[in-house]
Amino acid sequence: MKKYILIIGLIISWSAKASDEITIVAQTDPNDASTKCGNDCTWKLYSDGRFEITGTGAMYDYGQKHGINTNWAVDGSPWDDYIDQIKSVDISHGITTVGNSAFKGALNLKNVQIPEGVVSIGNGSFMSCQMPEIKLPDSLKKIDAWAFAESVFSKIDIPVSVEEIGRAAFWGTRIGTLVLPDLLKSMASDVFYASTVNTIVISDKLSNIDQGAFNGAIHLQSIYCTGDVDVCKTNVGESFADKVKKASIKKINGVTYVVDNKGKIVATSGHRTEKRIYTIDEANQVAGKINSVSIRYR
Repeated sequence: MKKYILIIGLIISWSAKASDEITIVAQTDPNDASTKCGNDCTWKLYSDGRFEITGTGAMYDYGQKHGINTNWAVDGSPWDDYIDQIKSVDISHGITTVGNSAFKGALNLKNVQIPEGVVSIGNGSFMSCQMPEIKLPDSLKKIDAWAFAESVFSKIDIPVSVEEIGRAAFWGTRIGTLVLPDLLKSMASDVFYASTVNTIVISDKLSNIDQGAFNGAIHLQSIYCTGDVDVCKTNVGESFADKVKKASIKKINGVTYVVDNKGKIVATSGHRTEKRIYTIDEANQVAGKINSVSIRYR
């Protein structure tokens, strides 16, 4: 009996020690206003770098305690002093917005979970971040000004639900290809200024493009139009009309493939809805007439 009691005691002791290793390192008294990040949502930062936002409704908008002057709110976020410790962000279902400047300068942020129900990414929310990939929810309607400025991504898909992209949203962002959704209603100026984007896909339905939307997009080589090319040329403006090329779209298993007039895949967007290998027929549908086209499975 004593032997069993000793073993149980050791297990309890080990469990307590393990749980102590992941503690809340940044959150004040739950009754303190600095714990709140919205009227009905609160935040926690754990010692392993996990940052959690729970609750419902919109997040508060924040400004910057450090850096350049802006016309945003004067005060930075309550976690601004811990921004370098944040490695992942988990936003719970029920939250509807990501606040202005919420995670600006989170250089060690590698993973973000944004749930369905979030409708807007605020001013500078993820400015100067470095993430391999970010998945935006299909409920998203607006990407506000400077939202992803000066960030680094290997991939970012803009959901078909997005209707508005604000000024300088991808200013200085390191990204190769962007597929803009058909429902996009407006795109402000300087969206791609100083970014590394080289390929952009648009629809002829996107007519409300600011004449300065592509200002400073020095790496932009191709603007693929999935509709009427002449309409797209008019919409992007005279300075970038010569970069507009014809393209078509094929959608298979949740992934959108953008194919040029030679049958080559020039861009992809989305994620496979089923974790399975494509059939030969499906692969041929994507490849079109060009046998040399390769498909990278996710």
